[in-house]
Amino acid sequence: MNALRWDFLGWRGGDTRRLWVRSEGELNFESPLGGEADVQVLYGRLISPFFDLLVGGRVEQHYERDSRPVRAFAVVGLQGLAPGRFEVEPSLFLSHKGKVSGRFTASLDLYETQRLILQPRLETEFSFQRDDEFGVERGINDVEVGLRLRYEVSRKFAPYLGVSYRQSLGATRSRVLREGGAPNEVQIVVGVRAWR
Repeated sequence: MNALRWDFLGWRGGDTRRLWVRSEGELNFESPLGGEADVQVLYGRLISPFFDLLVGGRVEQHYERDSRPVRAFAVVGLQGLAPGRFEVEPSLFLSHKGKVSGRFTASLDLYETQRLILQPRLETEFSFQRDDEFGVERGINDVEVGLRLRYEVSRKFAPYLGVSYRQSLGATRSRVLREGGAPNEVQIVVGVRAWR
């Protein structure tokens, strides 16, 4: 294992309107690419019995050997429960440079006990344009599959630990190899789900 990844999700509000805060990132201990951090602040409004519409902002920073580039985004997305009890989160991002990208996340909660939940996950990122400063190529950039084990201390606070496997694809894979990174990685995931 050569990387540590975190993922934080929290919200405040009622059943129809909420303020969401998300943060995720990773530290690569052996890669020259260093790592990245991502923070989103989103306003969510219930638009159907099972889905929220989300709008807001996102800031992403990369930690590289010689630089720490930052980019900001406007965000629009959905979050909800699809048939089969799958939680899905499709999002589109428009950067301050006019570049459009997106992310799709799906997960399924499998209750082992009333408090212990096993969660398989799938996440993929894609971009409609290249962004050389951030090493992003056009098309599907990567696919990540993972498994998380979450313990609900209470319904409002649930830390988790897991493992994920990320595979870079296509032109992004070639770029990662050229820059001395690993096109596939196994990562330990540590995080907490909390709301108020």
